[in-house]
Amino acid sequence: MNNCDKNSKKKEICDLLIKQYYTIYGNKINNAVCLLESLGVHEFAWDYKNVFSAIEIMKNKRIPIVGGDVCYMNNGNIEYTYDTWTIDYTNNKSSYEQSIDFINDYISVTRNDKIYLFVLVFDYKKYLGLHRDDEEILYIH
Repeated sequence: MNNCDKNSKKKEICDLLIKQYYTIYGNKINNAVCLLESLGVHEFAWDYKNVFSAIEIMKNKRIPIVGGDVCYMNNGNIEYTYDTWTIDYTNNKSSYEQSIDFINDYISVTRNDKIYLFVLVFDYKKYLGLHRDDEEILYIH
């Protein structure tokens, strides 16, 4: 597959992924802070005020959260903190409860003036029917 074919396939996958986000969140997607395309990924980030309603939507639709990433606003730009969480499946708490706990703990520990954004990661491959090759194409910059 040449670069042109890979870029075309990447756009196709990204369009499917964005459509899936709209399917999951509906009009609540308007509460998402932004699409993180500027960072080379295709995900939505939620501020502290709105992330819990996003988690509730995922819970109601029975879409398990597999983890998440933390970003912050820096002079109008989004940057990763490189802090993440993953779900511990040996824990008795649900993926939703673990995510809520992480986010609340993160905010209570950091206590500064930064605006933090949270990316909820779910198994998008499952919902889009992607193969391993497709996943690799998605992250070609």
